[in-house]
Amino acid sequence: ILSEDLTTMTFVVPVDFAQRVEVHGFRVIEAMRIDGDLLPDNQLMQVMSFIIQTALGTYLDQHPDDDVHPPEIAG
Repeated sequence: ILSEDLTTMTFVVPVDFAQRVEVHGFRVIEAMRIDGDLLPDNQLMQVMSFIIQTALGTYLDQHPDDDVHPPEIAG
């Protein structure tokens, strides 16, 4: 459920990457032994959001604004 403090983001990623994130998400759900903390209808979305926020948050913390390294894009 979105509130004033939440928004959505959409990314285009390779299918293999998306599947890796989903599989990891299922493993996290299994490891958590869900006890009602997450709504059953969107457990996977909440866990995948946590995984992506953690990964991107770590990346952004390690690359301050003045330390920008653009990706090399094959043409």
